[in-house]
Amino acid sequence: MIFDFVKGDILASPYTHICFAANTDGHNDAGFAGLIADYFWPELKNTGPMELGATLTHEAHNHRVFHALVCHSLKPGGWSRTPEYLTYCLDSLDLPAQTAIVMVGGGPTGQISGADVFKNLGGIAQSRHMFAVYSL
Repeated sequence: MIFDFVKGDILASPYTHICFAANTDGHNDAGFAGLIADYFWPELKNTGPMELGATLTHEAHNHRVFHALVCHSLKPGGWSRTPEYLTYCLDSLDLPAQTAIVMVGGGPTGQISGADVFKNLGGIAQSRHMFAVYSL
């Protein structure tokens, strides 16, 4: 369920848990995943191949818990199943009552590679958890 849309910096949000997309290829050096890898979680940059639906969790030094949702591929058509895998990934996590999530596919990398933000929002909305969706 989505309870709020926020235009702003998710890293300045009051939420301790932050979810975002990662890819099956294991190259998370761009977009929000790249930012998190640069500042909080260097191992995320090159995880190696991952299965759709996998999740990775990391508690960072800033008292935030980051959840990488493996929900797309860098290959052509790699965003086609993202909505269903967003729901799957999110529902597999043990999250607090309210959690922040990045608007999946809304950045330049997602848009260039064919992400459908509105369908992805539908995948988030179908989760059993409650999310504030952040975009810049």
